[in-house]
Order: sequence, then C-alpha cells, then structure tokens
Amino acid sequence: MKLHYINHYDELVNKLLFGSVSFRQRLYIATSGAAAIGFNFNLRDTFTFNCVLETMGFDANGRKLCSEALVAERYYTGLLRSAFTHSDGSDLRSLNVVVKNILSARLADNRYQNFPQFKRSGEFILGSQEKGFAIIHAVIKHYERIVDNWLTAFGFDILRSNSHLLSRNTNERAALVSLAAQHIIGVESDGTPLNIPLANALIDDDRGETWYTIRYCLYDSALPGANVIKQRLFESELFGLYDKDIAIDNINRGYCKKLYAMYNRHKDHILQFERNYNHLIAEANLERGLTGKQQIKNLEQSFSMAYNHVRAIPYMSPPIEKFVAQDEEGLEELIHFWARQDDLDYEIALAS
Repeated sequence: MKLHYINHYDELVNKLLFGSVSFRQRLYIATSGAAAIGFNFNLRDTFTFNCVLETMGFDANGRKLCSEALVAERYYTGLLRSAFTHSDGSDLRSLNVVVKNILSARLADNRYQNFPQFKRSGEFILGSQEKGFAIIHAVIKHYERIVDNWLTAFGFDILRSNSHLLSRNTNERAALVSLAAQHIIGVESDGTPLNIPLANALIDDDRGETWYTIRYCLYDSALPGANVIKQRLFESELFGLYDKDIAIDNINRGYCKKLYAMYNRHKDHILQFERNYNHLIAEANLERGLTGKQQIKNLEQSFSMAYNHVRAIPYMSPPIEKFVAQDEEGLEELIHFWARQDDLDYEIALAS
C-alpha cells in the first residue's frame, strides 16, 4: 500500500483518542456514556484508569505500598474500577456518591497506618491540565506500543508489504492506534493476536478489504451504538479506499476491478449496513467538524473514482460485442465483470 503521510499525526491521534474537549478536574459523563475526567479520559479503560489513579496519588500499580496496605489499596481501586465500569452514564450524582463513599472508607482504613507518608484524599479530582497532558502522553504511547506488538505478532506477514505502518506519520497508522485504544486490535496475554480478518487484509496488501473490515465488521454487537458506528466510519475514511496519489487521471482498470470485486464479495452485508446507518455519516461529519476531502463519504461517493474511470473508458458506451473485439490482454476474463457494472453501480447509489 502507498500510505497517506501527514504532518499533524500527533494532533490527529490525540483527537481520535480523546476528542476535542476542555480539561475538567472532576468526574463527568462523556458522550459515549462512560465516566470520564480530565481530557475525556475514559475511566472504563484499564490503562487510562490506572494512569489517572497514579496521577492522583493512588498506588494503582503496587509500587509504593506492601503488606496489608497494598491489599487495602487494591480493594479500593477495585471498587472504583467497578463503579466506573458499571456506571450506565445516566446518573452522575449517584456515581459521585458511590465514589465519595469509597474514598471515605479508604481514608478511615487503619491498614495504611504503617505508611504515614502515603497521602490519601477524600476527593476524586485531577489537579491540573499539566497532569492531564502527562496522562495523554502515557496513554498514546501505550496504544502505539500495542499497535507495534500487533503488527509484529504475525512475524513478517504484515510487515513484508507494509513495514511503513510502524512509522508514526500516516493516516493509516492513526486509524490503527484508534482501534487499539478500543481494544479491537492487540495481543492477548498468551500472545494470541486479536482481529485476524483485519490482519489478513493487511497481509494480502488489500486496501479495499481493510477499508471494508474497519467500516463494516469491527463491532462487538449485532446492533452497535451510533457513537461506535460513527467512530468506525471515521477510522475507515482515515485509512482510505485508495492509495496515496491515486486520482481519476491515473487510476487503472485493475485497481477499479479489485474494489468492485471486494464489493461483490460482501455486497449483502454492505448494502444492509448502508441502508441502516447511512444517516449517521452526516452526523459524524458535523460532530467532528469534517469538511471537504476530510469528510466521511457515503458508499456512492466512496466508489465514485472507480466508477468515473470505468465510465470514461471509450468502449463502454458501444455494445458489448465491440468491447469483446478489442485486442487487450486479459479481456475475456473482464467481460462478465464489466457487463454487470450497471447493476453494481445502481445498487451502490440506492444504498447511499
């Protein structure tokens, strides 16, 4: 693949993982429904949760306490994790009461008595933006490392054609980091890599199949929430359906055929998804402030470059017999494909 190199990679990854929000010292409920603090730090995410606690002075990683004090600390951090994980996002006041009660019990627990230097607070508060920036740096570094581990978990299978995915300077890499932050790609504790279908698309160096997998397949539920779908749409648009520098004046027939072949393989799934969720594209573009070429495209817009190239071929207008008469390598193998082109484009247009 020819990747799309960018100069604002760090800014893009920051936006993908945390959105565009102001710093908040205290708990709030994010648009996703998750409990959050700081720069939209998702407290359901284990690594982010631990970073926040460590910044607040907890011993989330077991490096400051031992003996009964460490047992107590693990107990209270476990209660907090459970409170944030199971919060339904509908009642911030109740969540604050639960958190306050946990912190009050932690303050009163005499198992910390042998560690007078270890300060405990009765408030769940992130003190400053500087602390928030440090958390951002730690979280991004963590998920960058997860992407690297996932890419290398397949040996050279992915990297043989796409070693440049290890570089931190492309739209495609940013999309993978976003997927890692949502635990869609990564490596299990036993070394088993997640999301084999996405890996296989990269191993095959198949951009169209990768785009399809991100846009249509990476969901935990048969009925995913609107926010999750909008995130996948954005990530697939970032990854892109076309290689860098592909344009209407240089795209070739083989590239177009490969895209339409991908569409044919997954046609039923693609059309059903687009009929159900096409309306979310405009919402996603508006919420993220995407304009011009940055906008998420509907299905017809996504295929438009391939479509326009096919329609520009001089012998597409005359009868198919004249097409057959052309002396070109591999022509017979293409006849059936191009003869069905009108039906394919009509289906795509209806779903968009």
